[in-house]
Amino acid sequence: MKNRIIIVLIATIINMGVFAQSKSDSLKVMKNEIGINLIPLINNGSQNNNNKATANVFFKRQLKNNWYGRASVILFSNSTNNYDNPLDIHALPNSKLSIEYVQNNSWPFLQYNLGVEKRFGKGKIKQFAGCDLGYAHYKSEKKLLYGIRDSIENKFPYSLINKTDSVVSHIRKTSNAIILTPFYGLQFDISKHFFFSAQAGVALSIVNENSKSLINNANSIRITNFDLNISGVSSNFSMCYRF
Repeated sequence: MKNRIIIVLIATIINMGVFAQSKSDSLKVMKNEIGINLIPLINNGSQNNNNKATANVFFKRQLKNNWYGRASVILFSNSTNNYDNPLDIHALPNSKLSIEYVQNNSWPFLQYNLGVEKRFGKGKIKQFAGCDLGYAHYKSEKKLLYGIRDSIENKFPYSLINKTDSVVSHIRKTSNAIILTPFYGLQFDISKHFFFSAQAGVALSIVNENSKSLINNANSIRITNFDLNISGVSSNFSMCYRF
């Protein structure tokens, strides 16, 4: 009988502690959120993931009422196209082929974003809208090559037989990009701590390129490009945790 009383007392104390903790959680204001974009994880399973985001994580902090500050980091993979669309193929008198083709390569890089968003609604489904400002620094190169071939298979990536290439031109680019991304999205709460977030945006980029020839040591060329991207990393579907 004495043991039963002790067990009942212990169970009562545990239940009181669990109830107090649950009540404390319900009263706690959770201002922080972290999340990971699921789209790059899905795309990484595809065969062609060159020049695509391979990881995208973000942090959000409630500033005031329904206003939130945002910070995110996006990792882009390297890209290599060894035989990208031969530019010119001619038959030679000795039954061989004269061919010119382009070789492209880029290195992995990070894009950093800071922004703000405003949320609307009080139920499990909320809307949000805002804007991010991002920065990215990346490098790429482009080669124009000439060679003689015994034969060529007319399929990507173009199996080139008897490779004897000479480099006609070799340009390396260093780029700095400023990206402005207005966006709109929906948030779906699945529990007190976990929710899904879906976002669509338009990325407006200003890219400053510095091109340098690696063959004739010509002077660098600087140009500025403007780009509009309505897909890609400006849109995401994320799993998020609130704390």
